[in-house]
Amino acid sequence: MWRAEIDLEQAEYYLKPLEAWQNSNNGIVSQCGYWSGLCSMGSNDINMITYSVPLVVNGTCKGVFGIELSENYLKGKIVPSQPPFDNSVYVFTYERTERIQMEQSIFSGGFKDALTANTEQIAVKNVMEGDYQWTQFDFADYRMLGHVEAIPLYSKEDYYQKEEGSLIAMAPQKVLMSLEYRIL
Repeated sequence: MWRAEIDLEQAEYYLKPLEAWQNSNNGIVSQCGYWSGLCSMGSNDINMITYSVPLVVNGTCKGVFGIELSENYLKGKIVPSQPPFDNSVYVFTYERTERIQMEQSIFSGGFKDALTANTEQIAVKNVMEGDYQWTQFDFADYRMLGHVEAIPLYSKEDYYQKEEGSLIAMAPQKVLMSLEYRIL
């Protein structure tokens, strides 16, 4: 007999598609899909994000079907650091608030070890620096500037249409400003 090795009561990647299906008025399975934040299936497992949809047979939901993308795979797709941005950081996160929670984000770049070492969250705010609007990131003893690009995860018809991820590129303020003035 099949049994779950994980606590399905706590697993958003399982519960959210079921919730969407139950609340769906049109019965379109593809509009009930759900992207999870960074998670793992167990304490010894690797981090991943999942995309899951209800498994529907003859109009009845029988369970959930999904795919998993490992954090390592996703990090390989984020641009590595390169001069003059050897101390830059690239982040993929599901949060778009005044704070980025580290455990729900994927990091890459030459400065990521310093950023992730003893930091639980990063303060985020919009600022004017030079003649440009930037996003400022403050954590520990560092101040960085960069850009946040919203990434829609769903189509406008999907149940979770208002949720989105963000791709963030940041570099230390003094490095970015010195480049800006050299370019101008």
